[in-house]
Amino acid sequence: MIAKSIFNKFIIAVVIFFLLAPVAFASNEVDISADELEYDELGGRVIAQGHVILNWDNKKVFADYVEFLINKKSMTASGNVTIEENGDIIHSESIVYNYDDETGEIEETFVSSSNQLYIHSKSIDMLSKDTFNLKHITFSNCDLDEPHSYFKSNRGKLVLNKRITIYNAVFYIGKIPVFYLPFVTKSLKGGWGFGSRLRLAVEPGYTGTGGFSVKTTVSCALSENSVAKVKYDYFEKRGNGYGGEFNYVTNGGILNIYAYTIKDLLDKKERWIFKPNYFQKLNNSWTLRSSAERMSDTNFNNFYSQSDWNRTTNYLKSYASLTKQGKKTSTEVNFEHTSKYNENTSKYEVESINLPKVSWTYYKRNLGWGIMHKPSFEYSNTYKKYNSTTDAFYKNTAMLGYNLSKSFRMSRRFILTPGLDVSENWYDRSDKNELKNAFFIRYGGTFNTRFIATSWMDWNARYTVRARTKTSSLDIDTDLQNYGIEANNIKFSNYMYIGDRMQVSNSMTYNLMRDRKKWFPLINELIWTPKYYITVYAKETQQLDPSFKFNSLQVDIRTGELKRFYFNFGVFYQHYDNPKEVYRNNRIDNIIGFGLWLNPKWRFDYNIKSTIAVNIMYSRLNEHELRIYRDCHCYNFGIRYRKRPNDWDLDFIFSMKINMPFTKNSNNLGYDDNPTEIFYPWRDLESSML
Repeated sequence: MIAKSIFNKFIIAVVIFFLLAPVAFASNEVDISADELEYDELGGRVIAQGHVILNWDNKKVFADYVEFLINKKSMTASGNVTIEENGDIIHSESIVYNYDDETGEIEETFVSSSNQLYIHSKSIDMLSKDTFNLKHITFSNCDLDEPHSYFKSNRGKLVLNKRITIYNAVFYIGKIPVFYLPFVTKSLKGGWGFGSRLRLAVEPGYTGTGGFSVKTTVSCALSENSVAKVKYDYFEKRGNGYGGEFNYVTNGGILNIYAYTIKDLLDKKERWIFKPNYFQKLNNSWTLRSSAERMSDTNFNNFYSQSDWNRTTNYLKSYASLTKQGKKTSTEVNFEHTSKYNENTSKYEVESINLPKVSWTYYKRNLGWGIMHKPSFEYSNTYKKYNSTTDAFYKNTAMLGYNLSKSFRMSRRFILTPGLDVSENWYDRSDKNELKNAFFIRYGGTFNTRFIATSWMDWNARYTVRARTKTSSLDIDTDLQNYGIEANNIKFSNYMYIGDRMQVSNSMTYNLMRDRKKWFPLINELIWTPKYYITVYAKETQQLDPSFKFNSLQVDIRTGELKRFYFNFGVFYQHYDNPKEVYRNNRIDNIIGFGLWLNPKWRFDYNIKSTIAVNIMYSRLNEHELRIYRDCHCYNFGIRYRKRPNDWDLDFIFSMKINMPFTKNSNNLGYDDNPTEIFYPWRDLESSML
């Protein structure tokens, strides 16, 4: 009984120290098994040795030798001391513990916790029941005896079930010190402790125009649904960049706010961007969307982009919309602001504003006898430049439309569908100073014939006509340049379904209007998926008027699987008849990309973008990029090299793995394909460290 009471106190101390849940241990029974169990009454000792095993409250304690000194109220355990519970495993060489004042020393300790944290400590001093000083510590998310990457420090502090903190920490990759931090802290709660929510990302690199650079991101998960990030970039020649980001995602809504600024020392100008985006499904019917974009200049991306080098932003669009989708109708209220960049003033200037634009649509319904009808309504209060006026002004416009259609099945293969469109149009002024209401009507009609030639071929011929009346009249406005006829054409389409994996379509349009080009180009399209991992798309356009000329060709071939091997090939050829446009004449734009996993640890990617002007034998390599990725067990390492006209850059990408066990997965491929990349391609740094 005395021995079991002593063992109870021993279990209390050791188990609590090793982060096991605190409960009232004294009332629990302990089963002890050992090769030898001895009680020395004269010496006041209890000794258990040889495969000592303690089973207690779903915990197991193993040791080679355990000795209790009853008078001194102390315990010594040695020889492969191990404690196991709920996936937590604790190893130690020896423990000396005083169970009266709850102090002691532990030597050569290794902790493998269930939240993927591995702690090595050479020596531990127990200051109280739940507070400990650590000496000569390393901790990491690497489960090896000699971890690939880790933090190392001479001293630290541990508070049971709360937090571990080490001071003057140095981060190592192998035996190489990488950087220093004054302290590193990590939550041991396994939930949303502050330290467990922090991530640090570092990406060093070099560019031809900006020199040496270091991009850093510190992110913190504020909750299970939200993440805040603070960004700091150092560019040797361009200066320091600062930014921030906030992301909030729930089942019914998404909020993303991004801001970035840099005082560009090379160009001596302030560059900045601000982009909030919001989506919220209020209920089953109502949806709210909003987006804004403000930017200092059109070339912001060309200096700070990592994946969208050639894009210039001439237009900035911001909007907010509220949509209601019912069983029979759809209503949308939209507020929109558009700015266009003025090269003369080097500023974005307002081009148009909708305050607001309202649209209402009644879903197509059956009136009876197969007659389908669809009413609609639109209203807008728009600010922009109209006609030849020099000043912009607000103009109110409205449209009330109505559509009728009915399909007649003439036979099993032949279907006729006539349609009628009528719309009443209104505006409150035709010029800035002419405040006069005006009404006019648009009449339109369609006549579609569908012939199912075979089970794999459809033919469609569609006739469309639309006319406009005079203001406040029912007569066609023949005084207009088009004689009041806004559309008058016939379109023929052919669809062929060859097998289960190929679709071919052809379409062409003939214009019946006077003084207009008669034939629109013939468009031929092909979609072919011979295997689930192969997709071929081709589109060819052929001029029919004035002569039968080849116009353009687009081919896109995709094959392979991302985690094994993939190959992408895209080419677009355009023929131009204007010889003055030298660099556009008979131009070919080409994209080639391929990648493969050389083995489960190595990935290789290479992409090329080029332009060729055939007639003058001119070619330009717009961009080529090489990426190499290495899975290093507990972290990912990548090298990315890009070459563009007049510039190049080289980046080293390092990211700690977060999840265990360490496996290759689509969300951790060494490059950061994350939601932020969609909105902000110039920031492709989202790697993370402990």
